[in-house]
Amino acid sequence: MAQDLFFGSQVSEQALSLNLRAYAAHSFRGAVKPFNEDRILIAPRLSNEHPDISVFAVFDGHGGHGCAEYLKETMPRLIDKQECLKSQPELALKNAFREAEEEFMRKNEVVIKDRSGSCACLVMVRGD
Repeated sequence: MAQDLFFGSQVSEQALSLNLRAYAAHSFRGAVKPFNEDRILIAPRLSNEHPDISVFAVFDGHGGHGCAEYLKETMPRLIDKQECLKSQPELALKNAFREAEEEFMRKNEVVIKDRSGSCACLVMVRGD
């Protein structure tokens, strides 16, 4: 029974170039809903172009998991494509979140058709 309450635990002890020795994530379903709307993003190397950047996030879905799932799958790509990522990381994250919202809302009208939302807690670690 207790295992039914847990979802999405991820643990790694892989040594990373960022002096990061291990990372872990866990999401708890809670007692009210029979499902978990949270999604976890662990990207120890953002991309081949930005191997020195790590992104870790928790997307807390509201009214369903669609938006949180979309952010988990989309944010690495949107962050990675920001031209100001190295020089202005705060602006890069703001732009990526803005693009994610616009893209989700546009696709939501036609493809996703989901009334969910999400808040996010995202950390970006740069090796430089």
